[in-house]
Amino acid sequence: MLSKELVEPVIELFKLPDGRTAYLEVNATPVRYRNKDAILLVLRDISTMIDAKERLKRLERFFMNAKDIFFILDKGGRFLEFNPKLAEIFGRTQEELKGMNSRNLVCPEDYQKLKDFFRRVLTDGEARGEFRFLRKNEIFWLELHEWLAGEEVEGIAREITERKELEKALIESERKYREIFENSLDAIVVTDLKGNFLEVNKIFEEDIGVKREEIIGKNFSEFLSKETAEEIFRKYNEAFKERKDLFGVLFEFNSPKKGLMYVEGNVKLLWMDGKIIGFLTNLRDVTRTIKLEAELGRLNKVLRKIKEVHEILVRIEDKSDILQKIPEILDNYNAKISKLPECKHSIPIKTAEKDFGYLCIDHELNDEELSFFKSPSRKHGISV
Repeated sequence: MLSKELVEPVIELFKLPDGRTAYLEVNATPVRYRNKDAILLVLRDISTMIDAKERLKRLERFFMNAKDIFFILDKGGRFLEFNPKLAEIFGRTQEELKGMNSRNLVCPEDYQKLKDFFRRVLTDGEARGEFRFLRKNEIFWLELHEWLAGEEVEGIAREITERKELEKALIESERKYREIFENSLDAIVVTDLKGNFLEVNKIFEEDIGVKREEIIGKNFSEFLSKETAEEIFRKYNEAFKERKDLFGVLFEFNSPKKGLMYVEGNVKLLWMDGKIIGFLTNLRDVTRTIKLEAELGRLNKVLRKIKEVHEILVRIEDKSDILQKIPEILDNYNAKISKLPECKHSIPIKTAEKDFGYLCIDHELNDEELSFFKSPSRKHGISV
């Protein structure tokens, strides 16, 4: 320095008297001071400039390595600047894309749509949209967000092909689910964890006799007796705690239009993000089955007693005991021996020598039971 050679400025990090740190640029210039050689030091705080350069480097690094597409267009829609992701996604070189109109890359079916989109950017200052583009022989989706910036248009694009395919699959899945839901042979009910109706299908409306708009939002318990409601909620709560579906649940349901019904079904837990959010229950009206089973049980009981009476008639040696024994057997079954045909089924009892009156039965008998009951006794020749 004393040889009067010029020295390049030096940048150093200094600690200032007030405790702050700052980047200072030091410029040293040889001078004569009081007839002596000296050095004039000029210090300049360049901390702001250093910070700006660092931010610019970070932004450039972000721009070059971003997973999204960043681009700048002129007002004609031609590419002025863009990051490497654009070339990567379209499978082209940067030289090919430079100056190309963005509309040349769009799928023909979306050409007019993209043209209208760009017009909105120029008139409204900003627009968002989703479009199909061509990548060699492949069609893919991009989501665009563009805005007006002076004489240029800046924008961000993100590939959403996977999302669109998922949306399409979900729509198709929902369509199939809806078809199954609405065309199921069983009534299907969706409820929340408190038992409130969220959705029902057409069969539910037809079989249970309650319209969708009449039941959505209401609670299951409104259509059950107190005892049945407590039992059903106990089972549902048990399924919730044990994380298990229920099968073969049978209970009484009070339909506003059909009255008391018997319904049977299975309960499936509904899950979302690892949590149980409700129940899907398929129900079938088994009222007719229950009543038929009860009637069948009653008829079988009557048939058994008819057989029992028939066997006793066969076993009795003294015909005079018949009138005494039969009433004892039939008394508990609404049947009796009468001199007159007093009941719905009054069947004459007689032998070749004597009439014993009528066997009166209050129970409903089908043709097969009547035929059996009227068959002749093999031992005594008693016709009934």
